[in-house]
Amino acid sequence: MSDIAQEQKILEELKTKLVERHKELSGEMISHRKELRDEASPEDAAQIREDAEMLEEESFLEEQEIHLIEEAVQRIADGSYGQCLDCKNRIPVARLRVLPYAKFCVPCETKRERTKK
Repeated sequence: MSDIAQEQKILEELKTKLVERHKELSGEMISHRKELRDEASPEDAAQIREDAEMLEEESFLEEQEIHLIEEAVQRIADGSYGQCLDCKNRIPVARLRVLPYAKFCVPCETKRERTKK
């Protein structure tokens, strides 16, 4: 298999993974919103508030991940997927397989995390 064909195969694999995760997260968010609406028993008000806060936090994190996935799908469409947004080097396929919406290579991500502290 040629290098181009291999790259296309990997790209399709990662795109499929991104789309599947997007669907999964979207379903979880719908489920969380339904749970929030359905939990309305006044005798369990404190537990309901605690559960609602937890579900809201999970939904927030899911929304963030969905946004990252959508950005990655857009980068696939425009041909920039797999390129570090900082140094412009290629992000290793092994990293993309673990974190398919990665925007930065490990060295650049590490630098960004250090500057946040």
